[in-house]
Amino acid sequence: MASTDYTGDITRLIAILKNNSNIFDPANPSGKLNAINFGEQRGGQQDKASIAPPFAVITTPTQPFLTKDSFGIGDNSSDPQSTVLYEIKVFATGSIPDDAEKNLYGFIKEIVDTIRNNPRGKDPILSNDPKWIRSFVKDISQSQTNRGKIVQNATITIQCQIGESILLVYDGITISVLEEINSNHGWNIQNSPDDDGLIDVAPVSLEEKKFFKIETNPTLQSTLRNKVRSPGLFSATITKNGIARNITNSMLTRISDSVVYDQIQQAVIELQIIRDTS
Repeated sequence: MASTDYTGDITRLIAILKNNSNIFDPANPSGKLNAINFGEQRGGQQDKASIAPPFAVITTPTQPFLTKDSFGIGDNSSDPQSTVLYEIKVFATGSIPDDAEKNLYGFIKEIVDTIRNNPRGKDPILSNDPKWIRSFVKDISQSQTNRGKIVQNATITIQCQIGESILLVYDGITISVLEEINSNHGWNIQNSPDDDGLIDVAPVSLEEKKFFKIETNPTLQSTLRNKVRSPGLFSATITKNGIARNITNSMLTRISDSVVYDQIQQAVIELQIIRDTS
């Protein structure tokens, strides 16, 4: 199973949110969060915490790990990806309940927009070192207990996919790969009857195809469809966890219709590798 760095992930989420001055700005604190803390406080009673609202805490739900081992545990074996959940609990205040609710909605919008603008959890300053392959806002729930009060709160649940990361660059087009599926690599053969009653098997050509599930959008989908309609040989680079494989000639031969799963628009493509120079 892909190892989950809960501490590192939560620390990165804190850094990402603190980098947005509309959320956190000690030099200009008016209307901003006073703190973005790691983990629960006071037995989960955040509204009774020592720090004054507005503030946020980042933690995990009671079942943070969605993916279970599917291949078993053995020597040098692991599942390539896993899925985890994180919760951003934000507390807002106001002089009257109306103001508290408005302030809460403002923080929710800023936090959600910030997460969506950095779906791979990159370092907010250096824009490198992604912590996960993708993420999305899974749920936003407002506390019913504190509705109509001068301190109100909501929980934003983020789902993150971690593990093996794949990036495809095909003819200069950067494509984010969610996972590699059913890729074939082997010989096409020719069977010929022989006088001895057996069949001679002769290798004819070596073939390699890559089937990738990709994250797509209408613009990328249209671009790739045009590539399939106008076939040609193009260079490609497949990078897995920082290790690049350079391909001189390749051809995009198929693309599926796009579908939405886990709130991610995705499609499946087939890439024929003609000449590998890695």
